[in-house]
Amino acid sequence: MSLCCRHRSVWLSKVDDWHFKVTVTVAVSPQFFAWVFGLGNYVTITAPDNVVKQMKDMLEKVSKRYD
Repeated sequence: MSLCCRHRSVWLSKVDDWHFKVTVTVAVSPQFFAWVFGLGNYVTITAPDNVVKQMKDMLEKVSKRYD
């Protein structure tokens, strides 16, 4: 199932009965990463690879502050 909602750049796809995938164009920024982090374990960045890496790098830096 794929459907377009409200805006042409947002796509929802059902993964299973409990999960869905959202494909959206975003402005990658510190605020974007903060928003994703705020959603906790309920969201995963899966692409593009460079944004996944940026998120991992940022999480490592923050984690080190609490060692």
